[in-house]
Amino acid sequence: MELWDDQQETITKLDGLLAQGRRRIIVQAPTGFGKTLVATSLLRRELEQSTSVLFVVPVIALIDQTIASLNSLRVDD
Repeated sequence: MELWDDQQETITKLDGLLAQGRRRIIVQAPTGFGKTLVATSLLRRELEQSTSVLFVVPVIALIDQTIASLNSLRVDD
C-alpha cells in the first residue's frame, strides 16, 4: 500500500526525532489521516531490521482496524 505525501512526511519527521534521541513522541492527526497505516509502516520497517517492537492499541474498537492494517502490509511477526 502506498502512503500519501502527508503520511510519508510524518514518517520522515518521526525518523528525524528518533535520530535526535527523542523517544516519547505523539502523533496527532484527524480521523481518516491514516495513523494506523503510518504506525504499521513503521512497524514493518523495524521488524525487517530485526528490531523488537511493541504496539499498543489504546481503544478496543481499534483492534480489528489495526489487525487489518498489519495483515494488509503482511506484518505477521
